[in-house]
Amino acid sequence: TGKNKRLQDELPSFGELLVRGGLEKMEQKPGLSKAGKPLFCDMILAHKCFFRCQMCTEWKNSGGTPAISLAECKKFVDQLGEVVDYSLDINIMGGEPLAIDWVLPLCDYIVEKRYNPIISTNAYLIDEKMAKQIADSHLKVLAISLDGINPGTHDAIRGKPGAYEHVMNALDYLNKYRKKDLHLV
Repeated sequence: TGKNKRLQDELPSFGELLVRGGLEKMEQKPGLSKAGKPLFCDMILAHKCFFRCQMCTEWKNSGGTPAISLAECKKFVDQLGEVVDYSLDINIMGGEPLAIDWVLPLCDYIVEKRYNPIISTNAYLIDEKMAKQIADSHLKVLAISLDGINPGTHDAIRGKPGAYEHVMNALDYLNKYRKKDLHLV
């Protein structure tokens, strides 16, 4: 653990790797720096998912713990302020973000920093309690995966029996509690 701690101290931060490193590389390539500032940012919190979607391989990854911590995510959001001075959309994704217990406090922090949090979800974990927590958070957009109006089609594409029913129940719960500033897409 001592060796790992020393190695961590020597490595650049998560935000430095993504933000500063990305911009430095962009500026080194002629023409790319003229593309302008980013319009959105994706934050991948974990790679493990309990669905078996046909179009995705996240479920094949081992481990389910977040790849980064809440503190690292907050540091990254803080460092975004060095690059962008406008309201940026931050899409929280990767595996199933709602499986991470600190994802809604992260959304609150993102709003506090004047950015727009978006969570992309399969909605499987949204029961009545979770819907209330989402409604009480400062989340602005909840993007729910729905692959058709036929339950069999959706469940087959997502590789999870009952997935369609969970989405429909989640929408009912969310509509019961959500405020008008939470957009469901």
